[in-house]
Amino acid sequence: MPLRLATSLHAGREKEGNHVLLVVDQDVLSNGIVVVPKGTVVMGSISQSRSEGTLSSLMNQPARLAVKVPVLTVQGSDVALELEKGDEFEFDRANTSVASIDLKRQLEDPKSRELLVQLVQSLDSANVSAALEGTAEESLREVAESCGLTELAKASSLQKDSVRTMLDSLSTPQGIARLASGGDLELALQATSQLIRLGESAADRLGKSLKGRTIRAPIGMRIEARTAAPLTVKIATP
Repeated sequence: MPLRLATSLHAGREKEGNHVLLVVDQDVLSNGIVVVPKGTVVMGSISQSRSEGTLSSLMNQPARLAVKVPVLTVQGSDVALELEKGDEFEFDRANTSVASIDLKRQLEDPKSRELLVQLVQSLDSANVSAALEGTAEESLREVAESCGLTELAKASSLQKDSVRTMLDSLSTPQGIARLASGGDLELALQATSQLIRLGESAADRLGKSLKGRTIRAPIGMRIEARTAAPLTVKIATP
């Protein structure tokens, strides 16, 4: 059962025990009947979170970031889930790495550069929406189109503040349900993931550290889950 992160996570910034929202990536079927619909929200929690400092490797204290997803509610019953290591999934630099974007041309344009600087600053403060105030949505669409970030460009052209609205919607189960019912969940996950990738690529190009080396799990990252025991469900007869 593929799950997707509905929020980005940073090692050290997140607190152990904090809630994490994930969504079921695709319908789970039994004999052709949907038993777990795509977009179902799964509540997880941070089980490990530690940033990495200058002396971390010498002290054998590298960055750590992991989540637990103990249960999924199916037909009113809690079903135990297993992840990579029992009920825990651990992120590392290998499974969270994303390809960098060449932004040389975009950074030479004053309007695009201003947007990218704001985006880097917002990532550093964990407030991505702060980069999309005022007329930034139009600039974002232009930058996204020039970089081939198709989902981000599409989301930016839908309506005013559309990306900010999607970011806000991904922060609550109710918002995720609205996106799923409207068919916009996949677009929201892809667009916001591309937005964060854009910001981190700009940070690399601008020489910004984003608060030093750490592990970042992006929105939309897939995590494979399975039920810890055989699951029995009731199939309604027509």
